[in-house]
Parts: sequence; C-alpha cells; structure tokens
Amino acid sequence: MSTSISSGWLSFAALVVASVLVIKRFRKESRTTKLCGPPRGDILFGQMNNLVQALDGASIIQDTWAEQYGSVYRRPGPFGMDLITLMDPKAIAHFYAGGETTYHVTSFAQRFFDSLVGRGILSAQGDDHKRQRRAMNSGFTNAKMREYTGYFFETAHKVEAAWDQLIQNSNSGYIDLNVTPWMNAISLDSIGTAGFGHDFGATMGKTSGVGKAFDAFIDLGMSLASLVAFLVHPVLPIVSAIPSERTRRANEVREECGALARLLLQETKKVESTDNRAIDPMSVLGLASKSQTEETGLPMNEEEVNALMRTLMMAGYFTTAITLTWGLVELARRPDIQDKLRAELREAFPSSDPSWDQLMQDLPILDAVVHETLRLHAIVDETVRVAVHDDIIPLSEPLTLPDGSSTSTLFVETGSSIVVPVAAVNQMRSLWGEDAYEFKPERWLNDGEGLPAGAKELQGHRHLLTFISGPRTCLGKNFAVAEIKAAYAVLIRAYTFEFVGGPDTKVAKAAGSLIPRPTTAGEPISHVPMRITRMD
Repeated sequence: MSTSISSGWLSFAALVVASVLVIKRFRKESRTTKLCGPPRGDILFGQMNNLVQALDGASIIQDTWAEQYGSVYRRPGPFGMDLITLMDPKAIAHFYAGGETTYHVTSFAQRFFDSLVGRGILSAQGDDHKRQRRAMNSGFTNAKMREYTGYFFETAHKVEAAWDQLIQNSNSGYIDLNVTPWMNAISLDSIGTAGFGHDFGATMGKTSGVGKAFDAFIDLGMSLASLVAFLVHPVLPIVSAIPSERTRRANEVREECGALARLLLQETKKVESTDNRAIDPMSVLGLASKSQTEETGLPMNEEEVNALMRTLMMAGYFTTAITLTWGLVELARRPDIQDKLRAELREAFPSSDPSWDQLMQDLPILDAVVHETLRLHAIVDETVRVAVHDDIIPLSEPLTLPDGSSTSTLFVETGSSIVVPVAAVNQMRSLWGEDAYEFKPERWLNDGEGLPAGAKELQGHRHLLTFISGPRTCLGKNFAVAEIKAAYAVLIRAYTFEFVGGPDTKVAKAAGSLIPRPTTAGEPISHVPMRITRMD
C-alpha cells in the first residue's frame, strides 16, 4: 500500500514538474517548419489518448489526418509538445537513412531497452551500433537461412504431432484450442534451436522461465507510474526510474534471459575448447561468442554480448509469435484463401517439406498471405526518434503549410521529435488503394506487380515498413519470414482452421498490453480459440 501511495505522489510530482518544464521549453520559438495538424485534443495528453484507446482504429485515424492535413503533419503530444509525423515515402526514406547520424533513439527508449535487455544493439547509437551490427550480420545471410529452415520445419512438425495426438484422443476428428500459446511455442523453440542450439521444449509442453517472463511482461497493463514515465520522459528523464510493476517484470525478463545467455555462452566456450566442430562459428550463438575476441576486428564486451542475446531472444519470440497468430486469424476469416493456400502446398509438396529456396520462391500464395499479414499487422506501431542535428527533409510532393504557402522540403531543428506511424503507413489508402484496410493477399501475386505505384515508393522489405528501413532495419527479418512460412507450410497443409464461435467472431488487439496481441472479444488477453480439423 505504501509503495502504491509513494508511486502515486511521485507521479503527481512528475506531472507538475514536467508541465513547468514544458512551458519553459515552448516559450522559445522553434525554427522547425510550421505544419498543419489535428486539434490538440486532451489538454494534458494531446491526441495520444485517442490513438491509444482506438487500438486497431489508430491507423485509420492517422490515415485520415494525412488525407486532411498532408502526408507530413503535426501530431499534438503530451503537455503541449508536438511530434512531426512523416507519412510521405521520400521523407520516411530520408528519416530512416539518418538512423545512425541524424535521428537517434529517444532517451526514454534507451532507458527502456537498457532496463529490459541491457546496453546493447537496440539502444546503441552511431559507431557502437554499426560495430555490433556488423559483428552479427554473418549469422543472418541466405546461406544461414538455408540451415535454419530445417529447424523451423522440425519445430512445426512437433506441433503437428501433438495436435494429431489430441485429435486422436478426442474421437471427433477435430480439437478446439487456443492457438496463441502454440504459436508462442513455435516461435520460442525456433529461436532457441536455430539461433542458440537450445531446445526450450515449448512445443512439447515444457515451460521455461524465459517464456513465462516474456508473456507476463508483454501482457501487463499500464500503471499510473508507467504512464507518467512514458508521457513526461522527454522533459523529465528521471521519471523513468519510478518503481512500478512494469519495472519489476522488466527485471524478471532481464534476469531470466541473462541467466540463459550466460549459460549458453559458457557452454559454447567449453565446447569450443574441446571440440571445434560442435559449435558453428557462424551461427548466432557462435558469432556472439566469437565477437568477444579481437579476431573479428569488431570486439564486443561481455555486457554487449549478453544484451545482444537477450535482444534476439525477445525479438525472435513475441514478434513472430504474434504475427503467426494474426495470420491464422485472417485465414479463419477468409476460408476461401485458406483453401487456395492449402491446395498450393499440397500440390507442390504433398509429402515433403520445401527447401528454403523453394519456400521463398515457389509458393506465391504462401508468400502473399505472409506479406499481407505483415502489412496489416505490423508489431511495432510507430518509430519515434529525436533529431540530434538540424536537417532538411525532402518530400515526394509539395506540402501546404498553415499560412497557405507550399514547400517541397521540411526544416527540422535539433531536438525535434519525429514519428513514423509504421502501421498507418502500411495501410495508407493514398499509397495502397481504397482496399488498403482489407486482407487481400492477391495484391502480392506476380512478384507484387499489382501493387499501386504509391506503395512501391516505400523503401523497406517488399515496400513494407514492418521491419523499418535504413541502417537500423530489423536484423532478423529474413529469419522471421522463413519461420512463419515454414510453420504455415506444415500447419495449413495438414489442418483447417475456423473460429470456435463461428465465422463472425470478432478478434482485435488486446488493450492494456505493451505489445497488443490478438484476442477474441470477451476472452482474456492472448486468447484466440479455434477449431482445428485434420485433413486426410
């Protein structure tokens, strides 16, 4: 009780101090180009509350603002602050290209990542980020993907065996189960076996401290202290140190991942000293171990290596798991597409698994389903960074300013906050067409020849911002795509998926989660019950 009261008073004090600091800050006239934008909204929080409460509808709101105010506009933030919002393809490309030099991760994001996984690649800037990234690039080449794909199929087949046993025991030809924990298991075991040579055993029903810690942290609601820290950190960074349930759970994640990372690295060094053939020096784990030495020319200290391994565990787990679940949701909504995908898989590979090259090149409907899921359900809603230098951002087309004049460039002053609403850009009607909010995998067929010209202006993996772009693009994007494709190649080939509650079942993002996961209306967080029927 005393802790709660203490946090409440700290939060209130932080709000007061932050308000005073913001008032002082905005007395100084900014030289950044004045932009049009929506009304301020809430006197304290600006438009943030509207977007947070909208969840799935937030992308539509921001798309509507872009249509009304221009593809670069001012988004009112907390305490009178504004965020420059980029939804213009050329501006976005310029912004991401400056990820090492001009636009840095915010101080709050740095503290958050440091507290969760340690001081590593997520919070590193400039030369430190380049060094850590170069040290790991060899672990994510196409050659490595060919090796990892076997692990992905092995993991998916374990789920198939488990489901077959459940179906056999049911004597009904089908089972009703929550698919979320199964997709979590596929993701956790895939990153464990392929990346680190460690079998969590999640697909076999085993529980792990790492998985439990991740799930508890991701599904934790936003406390008052956490909300205040998020809102006022730009002007009062110390508030991120306010103790809360979220910081406690973050510490659990860090400790569980850290203990496993240390164990794996110790085992790797022990094996390397006795049998050099046992550990692949170009695997993720091998590279992490090797990068601690001078022989790579890119040495990483122990803290950086442990942080990197924690990061890969976290990023490789929940992002792919959530995407896998969303894909099943979309296929259950569209049984016609599910049938076409199953027919493609059964015709091309009736009794065997495709190689990585075949998985990437010879299954166009699978490719279309996966990328349409990635388009509609980007895990990270937006990228927020701070300008560390003055900059001039080019625009794809002239922008109308509040005074009626127009400009083809945007001047950004040092210290300005910039946001790219990733999920909203992936669904912009001006780029993707009037059907942008619909799940239509056919838009990706024929190597995406049917994509609108506007969408093709976006620079990123297959014209998507899901993995962002530039020097900080997601290191494991090919790993994630191959893992998702392999899982679907096994599961969709073998089973049909439909909602237990019928075809009109509503599934949406769960409110109150750090990373919102799909949840069926009326069910607990991360609960998507489906009827799974074995195909003969």
